[in-house]
Amino acid sequence: MIAIDITKACEGPAESITVTLTSQYIFRNITIEGFSDSTSYYCNAGIRGVVAGDMDSDNDIDLVASSSDDSVFIFLNDGNGTFTRHAAYRVGDGPEGLTLSDVDNDYDLDIVTSDTYSDSVSVLINNGDGNIERIDTYPVGWGPLAIKSADLNNDGYPDLAMVDYFGDSLSILLNNGDGTFAPRYAYPGGDWVNALVPTDFDNDGDIDLAAFGGGDMYVRVFLNDGEANFSVELFNSGSSGTGHIVAADLWEDGSIDFCYTGNGNGNRLGIQRRVHGNDIRFCKQY
Repeated sequence: MIAIDITKACEGPAESITVTLTSQYIFRNITIEGFSDSTSYYCNAGIRGVVAGDMDSDNDIDLVASSSDDSVFIFLNDGNGTFTRHAAYRVGDGPEGLTLSDVDNDYDLDIVTSDTYSDSVSVLINNGDGNIERIDTYPVGWGPLAIKSADLNNDGYPDLAMVDYFGDSLSILLNNGDGTFAPRYAYPGGDWVNALVPTDFDNDGDIDLAAFGGGDMYVRVFLNDGEANFSVELFNSGSSGTGHIVAADLWEDGSIDFCYTGNGNGNRLGIQRRVHGNDIRFCKQY
């Protein structure tokens, strides 16, 4: 589920939209001054993921969904908070991971999927109006799931990082500077790793990565040297099982902490606080 603010797209009172994935539909649930409404938008098969962003450069927030029939669907905002199914594009087998990023630096959002069952990544290049001009495919590790985009080597271009669930690895694809990507290189990611978050954990100005998975009890923090070379530190989460991970300055002390979920050992929610300044040390809180 995602929640996005479409106030700019609507006249009248402030409005928010919650998008819930159920079977083959995207449900739009609106609340305005205590009144509610619901609209569903149809995809051909079960929806695997959804992200929000301006795909057609009209300053409205659009929706992009991936589905179990190996397709990506673009729903364009009509300017009043309703959406029109604009186009569908075929990607790899099992697009479980989905993100938006301007990979070719042409000031519009492109689409990236991690295709779990074809061990690949699909990059859909947007021509600026919500139409895809080409789809590039890159081989990665075994069973890619969560995928994130960030400038990992500080060259001004967004790179790609993903966790490979069956391959127990973290895969990196560096941007060549034109929206294409260099061959994958990888680091051990832990057993059945499926969650990934990018952020600057050590306050040195570059993007690090944290990964969490279902096969052991460790959160792995990959510290970036600024050129997309990573060293790893392990932190005991106290929980195993498939989970999610987010990062934020929870204590408002200038240091990035992380929060994770696991379905082992009591279906726990874990929070770890960073201490000791720029030296990465986490003190488990819950």
